[in-house]
Amino acid sequence: MNKENQDTILLQKLLDRYGLTRPVPPDAQESILSSKKRTLVRVLKTAGAFSAVYGAFLSLYFAVKKMGIGIPIVKFIVSGVSVAAVTFGGYYVLVIKPRADRVASPAAKTLSLDEIRAQYKWVDQITLYSGKVVKGAVISRGETYSVLTTEGVMRIPRNQIKMVKPLKISDEERQITPGGLMNKHNDNR
Repeated sequence: MNKENQDTILLQKLLDRYGLTRPVPPDAQESILSSKKRTLVRVLKTAGAFSAVYGAFLSLYFAVKKMGIGIPIVKFIVSGVSVAAVTFGGYYVLVIKPRADRVASPAAKTLSLDEIRAQYKWVDQITLYSGKVVKGAVISRGETYSVLTTEGVMRIPRNQIKMVKPLKISDEERQITPGGLMNKHNDNR
């Protein structure tokens, strides 16, 4: 006789000894089924794992179960909501948020590089890993850099920035007016 058969026989003897092989009476079944939620909440509270979110989820779960809606339908609905949330989240992070970061506020007046240099005393050239070059004054640093450009304030994640260096404005980039150079600061950085 192998070990697996011995374990099965031992388990059967234990079940017989404590009377666990008899079916549960119908009134006891009803009591057990009606107290499932209450018992589960008590166990979760005892374990310190109960929260308002669990309470709301359990209420929803047991209400759906009481209505007779099968678990496969609930799983289908939950998976559909999850897929929709993840899809929208990805779309928001990849498409909507970068657009919002690039667009200047409509009330913001656009400035030339000379006006930015006059206001902040410097102009930087930010080179991104994508090869794009952004010119403007870095007005805040951190996980996201805020850069005042000629198009408005642009927010650039730090992990996309390859290099930041001071920009020397050439004569071609200066705006020449009939009265002379618009840039009164001749401090090429």
